[in-house]
Amino acid sequence: MCGPTQKMMKAERSEEESAGLKQILDALTDEEKADFPDPNMPLRHLRADKGDVIVATRKIKETLAWRRSFQVAKITNCLHDEGDEE
Repeated sequence: MCGPTQKMMKAERSEEESAGLKQILDALTDEEKADFPDPNMPLRHLRADKGDVIVATRKIKETLAWRRSFQVAKITNCLHDEGDEE
């Protein structure tokens, strides 16, 4: 199975985006990377922030913290066939 980093490497992007994406991934912890809702999250943020790596990294960290505090993963897991485990 591919991890988030390998899946992101498959997306089409310029060399500049690739360099920015590498900087973002280097700034994130393994735990943060594991919490991506999908593998293209960093690339979307980088593009939305017009290539500003610092802003994109800050927004990703804030988004992941918000998702943890509101238990978004637990909520979305209820939508799968297995349903709520509690």
